[in-house]
Amino acid sequence: MSFIESRIIPDATVPGLSWRVTVFPYYDVTPSDADCYTPSQVKAWEAGEWQYVGVVVTPVIADTEFVSCDDSLWGLEYGAYLVTDEDDNETERISLDMDYFTKGTPEHPEYAYPVPDMIEACKGQLKAKLALLVAALPGMQTRSTGQLAVRLANTLRPGDLIVQRDKDGLIAVLILREREPCKDLFGREMFRFWARRRDTGAEGHMIYGPEGVVMEQPHCTSEQLEAGGFRKC
Repeated sequence: MSFIESRIIPDATVPGLSWRVTVFPYYDVTPSDADCYTPSQVKAWEAGEWQYVGVVVTPVIADTEFVSCDDSLWGLEYGAYLVTDEDDNETERISLDMDYFTKGTPEHPEYAYPVPDMIEACKGQLKAKLALLVAALPGMQTRSTGQLAVRLANTLRPGDLIVQRDKDGLIAVLILREREPCKDLFGREMFRFWARRRDTGAEGHMIYGPEGVVMEQPHCTSEQLEAGGFRKC
């Protein structure tokens, strides 16, 4: 579905976290579905002065959109919305657009709706997920070890050294090739890297989903890894 407008908004409290706000047309509702519009407002809708839309809010980290965490609201008025009195006389026109949805008006920023509420609702519902996403920002460390940093798998490049867990514990792995697209057994879009274990020299593909994260140990040098893998760092 083509969108009407889209905008990236930095989060007000979490550095590195942004939100993509996208407005889509919505054709499944008309003014006759609700008993709240005056004849003048209906005529303005029929003339195309305003329309119904849906708003989708998606978290974005390191240019990756986490669509599994998005929130949406449909059936909102959008456009030059006519305000009338009880006698159906026009009193003003409100520009209901991206600016209004995200920032309100210059005189009344508190009128901003629905995006601020959607962002807060999304954060509340996905607190655990967002904690992992925020930890994936470059340079930030995991709370569990204080040593391992977490990064997005789609940022890996040949020569990067990461840490994987297997039956023997944590091992060091070297990325050898650029990522390439692939699909899993269910036909879902994924990507994969060709990589080598540092301890055994075994090579093979490592597959991740669009929101995959990996661990690395930034302070561990290549020489240390060559000397014996993660446990020697």
